[in-house]
Amino acid sequence: MRAQQHLNLFIVVVLAFACLSAAAHAASDNGGAIITRTDCALLATSGSDPRPVIGNVTCGFLDVPENWNAPGARRIRIAWAVLHADSRKPAPDPLVYLAGGPGGSALAEIATYSNLFAPIRKDRDILLFDQRGAAFSSPLRCNDWTMDQLFDLSIEGLLEPQAGEVAADLALPADTDANRLLDIARKDLGPVSERCAKQFAGAGIDLAMYTSAANARDTIALIEALGYPEFNLYGISYGTRLALTIARDFPESGIRSMVLDSVFPPQIDSFEQYPAELPEVAAQLFADCRRDAPCARWYPNLHARFAALLPALEAAPVSSRYGPIRSREIVAVISDLSVNVEAAPFIPRMVSELEHGETRTYEAIVSGEYLGLLPPQPLDSGTAGDAALDAIRAQIIVLASQLFSGDGPLSPAAQELVEQFTAQVSALPTDTAADLALRSIFLSRLPHTRQTLDQFIDRSFQGRSAAATNLKLRKAAKDLSDEDVAALFARLQSGTDSLDPYAYSLNPHLFSSVECNEEIPFERLDVAVDVARAQSIPELAAPGLADAAAQFAICEKWLAPNVSPAENLPVHSDVPTLILAGSYDAQTPVTWGKSAFVTLPNATFVQAPMSGHGVLQYSGCAEKIAKAFLVAPDKDPATGCTSALRPRFVAPDGPLILPAQTIPAEAAATPVP
Repeated sequence: MRAQQHLNLFIVVVLAFACLSAAAHAASDNGGAIITRTDCALLATSGSDPRPVIGNVTCGFLDVPENWNAPGARRIRIAWAVLHADSRKPAPDPLVYLAGGPGGSALAEIATYSNLFAPIRKDRDILLFDQRGAAFSSPLRCNDWTMDQLFDLSIEGLLEPQAGEVAADLALPADTDANRLLDIARKDLGPVSERCAKQFAGAGIDLAMYTSAANARDTIALIEALGYPEFNLYGISYGTRLALTIARDFPESGIRSMVLDSVFPPQIDSFEQYPAELPEVAAQLFADCRRDAPCARWYPNLHARFAALLPALEAAPVSSRYGPIRSREIVAVISDLSVNVEAAPFIPRMVSELEHGETRTYEAIVSGEYLGLLPPQPLDSGTAGDAALDAIRAQIIVLASQLFSGDGPLSPAAQELVEQFTAQVSALPTDTAADLALRSIFLSRLPHTRQTLDQFIDRSFQGRSAAATNLKLRKAAKDLSDEDVAALFARLQSGTDSLDPYAYSLNPHLFSSVECNEEIPFERLDVAVDVARAQSIPELAAPGLADAAAQFAICEKWLAPNVSPAENLPVHSDVPTLILAGSYDAQTPVTWGKSAFVTLPNATFVQAPMSGHGVLQYSGCAEKIAKAFLVAPDKDPATGCTSALRPRFVAPDGPLILPAQTIPAEAAATPVP
């Protein structure tokens, strides 16, 4: 899954702060790795403890070398949890889940994965862990923001549409070239990436050690330390690449089987192929309509009509209650199919309506009305929009106050500063207070120094009317010892880790380390431009092209020169393998899974209709196939249930509500990275 370039306010509102607890005991050595067990308090995030929900669980850390070839140098910790099987006589081989990303956290979403793997857990343990550098495993943190960036944050700014900013400047991929793209991305991302890379180097962190090969070695060390002689690998997205790396580097380690869900194999030059991903999904959707007799009758020649619609909308946008509908808004709908696959049956009708300036189906999709949800009011729609915005502001203020009053001792001087700041914020008008609260939440993204505190106070309370407040807070900050400053930032950091989707759900620095080591050295941006220009619907290629340019710009500054030719070659393995590919997966499309299938002679390939990224979550059918495969990996599992997953397209005069049995009820699950 790709690193997001913009904060998602709604994730910020929902999440609360992480809390790690050690209480370690019972250690054992394993070839340079040391395993400890804890009380699982590290799982207690968001103010709630998932342990009563997830049942019998054991947790701990694995202490490993950052550089496995230099075990006496810097050490890091790998956080892990075992969800013990429900059976009193479980199978001896656990399911080892490999998170996506790279940079995704399995433990941050442990309740979700406990539910997702519940059918498999009936008979075998589930081993979850955060890969090195992810949320709970010595996370790669960088205080890379400037004060100007912090004060650019505002709640209204975060609510403005962010998708496709660079792509929107390009009009069509044919109108640009690699140099122009790279210059745009360098200006936006170059300075931040350079600051981060230098900060990691100054802290003694070797970014060249954050690779799939190192992750594979960590995984094997953990499995051995836990005493499992055999195991099954289940990877989703980047986790499939890690599974293939384990099979390549440790073929005799006891791998019983592999499930590769939404495959990202090493031979795919992913950033060069980004521009082809959305066109592939759109082509699949249009083909599904063409093969469905009613859909073909209702919406003939859909591919050509869609291709004509996008430039027409760009030239003459259609007005809706959610703002103007241009080509980029429709591209965003197609892109969202990867995680909102339920919208697929409505797309043909949406295209047909927009050709005549009608917006009803588009509005039903973007509002969630088609799912049976109440459509939210747009923020510019008068009183209702103002009320929604005020509610968000109030939530941000509460979150900030909870962050400042979090667990952990503070000295009287530090507590005095916190109380004074909170009191001054509460005295401000709601909109000003909310923006300041939002900025305080992310203050830990700046260097953890006294100077940062002083500058933050000065920027927060400016002007003659705020002079007394500024003076009072600056005096309180001056009374802090160096230890007080460190403790205050430590509290902010622990909270921001979970509030910030960058550091918590998907660590962008780990993402860049892996990709700059394993992908970018083998790729060229001008090839990505050529791929974009070759697409029959170029507007669908533009977002992927912009994403590719962003990663090339980051890797120019990233200090991670650990290039191994093996990371660009297909993996050959005889391990029994199940490959799951979602028809509407715009992150790891079907062709990527087929590419992996070619060099895995004992593999079964399953393409699941009406599935996006992470096939297991979309249907009970996928669950049955995966469980049957794990029981008998040497036998081909029955896959006939996939035929029932085909989309039920919506008629021109049909109800704007999800058609019955479009997706089985079991599909209601939280999207996984």
